[in-house]
Amino acid sequence: MFSYSSYEKIRDQKGLKDGAVARGAGITRSTFTEWKAGRSHPKAEKLIKISDFLGVSLEELQTGELKPPLPTFELSLDDLRRLPASAAAYDRRIRELVVLFRDLSDEGQERVLQYARDLADTGKYKKFQADEKQA
Repeated sequence: MFSYSSYEKIRDQKGLKDGAVARGAGITRSTFTEWKAGRSHPKAEKLIKISDFLGVSLEELQTGELKPPLPTFELSLDDLRRLPASAAAYDRRIRELVVLFRDLSDEGQERVLQYARDLADTGKYKKFQADEKQA
């Protein structure tokens, strides 16, 4: 359920006014006035526009509580260079893969991942394979 005060709390934390949110979300300023006065309640599509503009989830918009951002993990080339000695032989290829992968679109990245999965599933290209002669 939408609460104007919850929205207001998020808006204030972002340092914005209703007019800026209205323009950014593509909603009329008078609509915000109606919500604030309690004469109407926003429809789902307008809440989605507002949450998208504010960069928050619908839950955060409705509760007024921002969740801490999820930690991001980014592997730098320096991180790759510091791999343990056992991985040093793969360093160049890993760096090249990471750089090439980052330059691909989402669709391209998915295709690369699927190709790698397909190669791994065949077993033919696995690094360590069971010796069929011993079986």
